[in-house]
Amino acid sequence: GKGAQLQVMMPILDSSPKPLNLCEENLPEEPVVSVNQDICLPIKSSPTKKVTATSRNTDTNKNDVIEITDSPGDTKLVSIKPCGPGKHTANIFIGGVEIPKSPLHFVVSKVPRKKFGKGAQLQVMMPILDSSPKPLNLCEENLPEEPVVSVNQDICLPIKSSPTKKVTATSRNTDTNKNDVIEITDSPGDTKLVSIKPCGPGKHTANIFIGGVEIPKSPLHFVVSKVPRKKFGKGAQLQ
Repeated sequence: GKGAQLQVMMPILDSSPKPLNLCEENLPEEPVVSVNQDICLPIKSSPTKKVTATSRNTDTNKNDVIEITDSPGDTKLVSIKPCGPGKHTANIFIGGVEIPKSPLHFVVSKVPRKKFGKGAQLQVMMPILDSSPKPLNLCEENLPEEPVVSVNQDICLPIKSSPTKKVTATSRNTDTNKNDVIEITDSPGDTKLVSIKPCGPGKHTANIFIGGVEIPKSPLHFVVSKVPRKKFGKGAQLQ
């Protein structure tokens, strides 16, 4: 509330920040990354069709560094190392044909990603509750080990499936044994969007099935924080 003070010690450069992992089925409009942070995007493709990509800084017209590596399940991992700050555009092709969600536009911040170490002080005034935080969008091919979400934040996971096989899911709080709320909706490209609304803080386990068979990356374990997601409202001060 008003007058709250948060003290942290010394912001220092994060020399190896984790890449921003995106999902082909659920790309954000214009993600922002730090100048020392990569972007990773798994692309589903048949073994006979080659995945290629280009990426450049549209402000300086310089090319970004692209690396394409094999990933499980007929998937290629496209990694983009930005050449510098500014607006960037990436084009991704399968067998010479641009994918539907391409081009991807993203922004690289001039400020390198930092983490907090010993000695810094951060003062924040009036953090207010974010009543409708964006859901945590995950990707089936690149799931994190144990993501953490706020108590008022949902999890969304697109699942590729044939139209003849039904996608089902269960999720529960393993601390309280209460069930989470599951909603499964249609998404473009033979994809179902599994949305999980956690029932409360604690450790949770979600199981996802296609045609009654559990998918390879299931179960998904995640943690719900007791602290609701907040944002800075009018009158906030960050020093």
